[in-house]
Amino acid sequence: MSSNDFSDELFKSIADFGDQPPASQALRDVVLSSTTRTIRNRRRMRRVGMAAALMACYLGGVATMSLWPADRSAGGLAENVQNDAQPELRRPMRLEDDLIATPPAVRLTQYERFCRTGDEQLEKHDDIQAAIRSYKKALQLASADQRSIAPDHDTWLMMALKQSIN
Repeated sequence: MSSNDFSDELFKSIADFGDQPPASQALRDVVLSSTTRTIRNRRRMRRVGMAAALMACYLGGVATMSLWPADRSAGGLAENVQNDAQPELRRPMRLEDDLIATPPAVRLTQYERFCRTGDEQLEKHDDIQAAIRSYKKALQLASADQRSIAPDHDTWLMMALKQSIN
C-alpha cells in the first residue's frame, strides 16, 4: 500500500484532529463539576447501601426472634442440651436467695449458707469441684468448734477437707 491509496479527506480529518484548539475554562469547569458530582453520588450510594444492609441484618434478627416460641426460655434450651442422666437445670446459689427464703427468726450464718450450698452441689448435682469451692469458703469463715469433724452432720467431702486443715 502506498500513501496514494488513501483519500485526501482521510488525511485532512486526521490532520484536523491534532490541531484542535485548547479547551476553554468553561469546558473544564463543566467536566470537573460533572465528575465531582458522579464521585459524590457513588460515595453516597455506597454509604446508603451499607446502612441498608445493616438494617436488613437487624430486621432479620428481629424477625427470627419473633418466630421463637413464647413458652420456651433459655433455661429450656439448657435442659435439652444436657444428657438424660441430669435432667434438672442447676441454678447458681446466691446468698440473697437464702435470706429471702428463710424467716427472720431462722437466719443462717455465712458458714451455714456455704455449707448448705456445698451440700446441695454435692448431693443434687454431683458437682464435686463446686462443692469444694463452697466448703473452702465455709471453712475460711468457720470458728474452731465448726472446724471439728461432725460425722452425723458433715458430708464425706466436708470431713475430708476438715481433716486436711486440722
